[in-house]
Amino acid sequence: RSIEGLVAAAKAVLWNAPDAAAELAGRALELTDQASASLVHRTVVAARALIAAGKLTAAQALAQDALSRQVSPEPAAKLRHCVAITTLLGAQHTESVEISEALLEEPDLLPELAPWVEITRMMALLGHDRRRAEELAETIVRTHTGSPDDVLATALAVLAAIARDTGQPGAALELAREAAQSVTSHDLCAYPQLLLATVFSGLREFADADSVVRRVRSGPSAVVTKEVMTSVVQARILLQAGRIEEASVEARGALAVAEETGHAALVAPASAVLAMVAIHTGDLPAAIEHVERCRGYVPTDGIIFSRAYYQWADVVVSHVGFGLDKALGLLTDQYPGLVSSGLFAEEPRAAGWFVRRALEAGDERLAKAVVDRVERLAEENPGFRAVAAAALHARGLFDSDASLLELASQQHRDLWARANAAEDLGALLTADPADRAASVKALENALGLYREIGASRDSARVLGRLRKLGRRRRAAPVRPASGWSSLDDTERAIANLVAKGQTNRQISTQLFMSPHTVNFHLRKIFRKLEISSRVELVMRSRDDQ
Repeated sequence: RSIEGLVAAAKAVLWNAPDAAAELAGRALELTDQASASLVHRTVVAARALIAAGKLTAAQALAQDALSRQVSPEPAAKLRHCVAITTLLGAQHTESVEISEALLEEPDLLPELAPWVEITRMMALLGHDRRRAEELAETIVRTHTGSPDDVLATALAVLAAIARDTGQPGAALELAREAAQSVTSHDLCAYPQLLLATVFSGLREFADADSVVRRVRSGPSAVVTKEVMTSVVQARILLQAGRIEEASVEARGALAVAEETGHAALVAPASAVLAMVAIHTGDLPAAIEHVERCRGYVPTDGIIFSRAYYQWADVVVSHVGFGLDKALGLLTDQYPGLVSSGLFAEEPRAAGWFVRRALEAGDERLAKAVVDRVERLAEENPGFRAVAAAALHARGLFDSDASLLELASQQHRDLWARANAAEDLGALLTADPADRAASVKALENALGLYREIGASRDSARVLGRLRKLGRRRRAAPVRPASGWSSLDDTERAIANLVAKGQTNRQISTQLFMSPHTVNFHLRKIFRKLEISSRVELVMRSRDDQ
């Protein structure tokens, strides 16, 4: 009875306290006699708890060890599904598909297990075989009857991801919204909702993207997979919104947990974000390291972000690290379909970058292909301002049209793209001495925006352009180095909550950020206030008041 009490407790807290659930279930399993009829049932609970706690290797080993013995069909199916989940999260999509499909062919598969096996199969197919994933998802959506459920939500999310990746942002947004609304289980809320956040962020609708992430983070589920996936998605949203330092913290935290727990499917997204962060901040060795790590996972990814996004990161890093010929060579040799993919709807800033690089190389055909692609996207999706601004930027570069570049610099939805368009305008105007003042003004505008987001490498490039025009800029104004006045709004909010006795976990819940980000800001607060503990922070706060 006592052991069953441990098992019941583990099941009760499985979703909101998975570490405790894994500990309870593991202890129950240790205390169970190997000849007990309850052994297999308790093994299933322990394997599921380990998966929820992010201990994928241990969960898989436990399930496979149990399956190596004589096991009755019902618990065997549950254990095989546990293996299918761990292989899916470990980016072993082929194996996950095979296990899931074998289970679905069994005539006596438990009705309560069948939907979860179907969900696992669809997600694995999305990473393994897009055509089959799309066919299966379309069939489910077409034949679904009754109220929305998690299988329908997953099918809609799969179709949304494919629409995103093929350059159909309108369809992707509509499908992702419907998917997020169809979810019925709190433990499945992550993927459909976070996919919606990625679509919003790609279109530079940052307020909507942030709102979705807040809802996910405020939900009851504390499953490690959900938390890591949320951090990865949040990291790219922060990067696209120009909050580079915060993006780095989220991505580093996610990558550390993903590598520690065996969530190989989340290594590529986190690494891609860190590669782009490193490029913006001028850390080329780190950028190369991250993109090389990313390459090993790209062929089996495309679930969280599109494959085109990873390819774009690879091309950008190759350009900075190895030159223009190497970067453009990647397009021909490895990523021939990148320009015609959905990249410019997911990452509108890429359009201007590609046109600029193509013109530098004298490849007018490539430049025109990019312009044609992004203009077609804008024409087919007239409601998306980010895509329209990208089309203006690309056309302005291709035609050397200062008025279009100025318009793009005003209409871009993210700060880096806006700065980029202003820099392109300044560079274009530099050619005519009569436009020198306008050129300087545009470049100084770009410099201010780059400095605002912390893009030090881009800032240095623009400073070089200004020096060639005879302009000298003083260092960017900064906050005081220490004291309460040196804290920004986020740091003040965290300091106030610490002063009220809140833990990092409580603060992360209230401010809808990960504990990694809270800890990052807390270290900055300590440094700025020249203290070393939370107790000192409480005392300083009281003294200040």
